[in-house]
Amino acid sequence: MDLRRHFSRRAAAFVFVIALAYFTGIIISERGWAEENLPLMSMTKPVISLTASRLIYKRGEKVKFVFTARNTTSSTQALTFPSGQSYDLTITGNGKDIWRWSVGKMFTMAIVHREIPPGESLTYDITWDGKDKNGKPVPDGLYLAKAWLSTAGGSKPAAVTAMGIGKLIPSPIISIRKSAKKLTGKLVFVRAKLFGGALECSQGWLVKDETGGIDVCGPMPFTMGDKDRLAEMICTVKISPPKDEPYLEYLSASLIMNIAGGTTHGIP
Repeated sequence: MDLRRHFSRRAAAFVFVIALAYFTGIIISERGWAEENLPLMSMTKPVISLTASRLIYKRGEKVKFVFTARNTTSSTQALTFPSGQSYDLTITGNGKDIWRWSVGKMFTMAIVHREIPPGESLTYDITWDGKDKNGKPVPDGLYLAKAWLSTAGGSKPAAVTAMGIGKLIPSPIISIRKSAKKLTGKLVFVRAKLFGGALECSQGWLVKDETGGIDVCGPMPFTMGDKDRLAEMICTVKISPPKDEPYLEYLSASLIMNIAGGTTHGIP
């Protein structure tokens, strides 16, 4: 046997394996392709959520978000990021992107691997200064925030929440119902009482103000003990086929608590 040719082939194979491990993130043990005690990896993506510290902010006030990626499976989840950027967030007003967290920031150009053990989370604190991309405070109104993980390849589902800036006037429910087709897909601000379980969806509340009632669908942060309490909500207007029944898709909400000298906003 030609020993030089033999060792040359072994060296080439070793270099190939190391290169494969570097570019794919596969961990290779001395025993071969898989280490027996490595955690079982889940192919599913983590469940992401985005919350703001409050529902309504003063104009020019900083808005603080918490963006969370939680592993709800029984296996470790592996994430690969093509750079040092782990996430991004955009603020939208009237359907237009007005601010993006990553703009103007520098990130290391190196592949980053992260793991989320079962039942654990990655949590990121994000702050928006309440200004647009030109550095000017945004006007009073309703704004949508979207955040996602900057992982490599494939679709990147976004977590969504909404907040109000400045002085807001609640939309009467009767006006929403009458103009539902024109308002479909748009944000509305509602102040109403929590009446009971939603009729048009499996998860949500029927809410009522002095003009009428409407279903708010989604995982709202209320319990049956909050029934008959007044709440403020930011929602998207939707229409349920085939009856063309309008309803609201929940984005964010807050209970209104009475205190001396006025009211305050409760849970976000």
